[in-house]
Amino acid sequence: MSNPVTSHQMSDPALAHTIETFVATLGADSLSEFALTPLDTVAVPVWATWWTGDGSATGGIGYGLTEQRARVGALGECVEHVCAWRALRTRARRSGSSA
Repeated sequence: MSNPVTSHQMSDPALAHTIETFVATLGADSLSEFALTPLDTVAVPVWATWWTGDGSATGGIGYGLTEQRARVGALGECVEHVCAWRALRTRARRSGSSA
């Protein structure tokens, strides 16, 4: 019996472009990504990403109605973390208190 969520795995050109852009932003050599769908029990596609570079590392998990959408979600989380890290890594750090 096919899963109604994953049985219509059509490729979306806009999502394919987004994936290409995210991979280019992160750098393919610094990125690992893989589908967790076969290991997960939530009955929707799941992808994981892991990025390492310049002494930092981060990851992302993405869920979606298709494998492609789940991959975009996981890559998007990595892009958020990495772009913030790249923008702030050279900024002076301040210590403070909320007291």
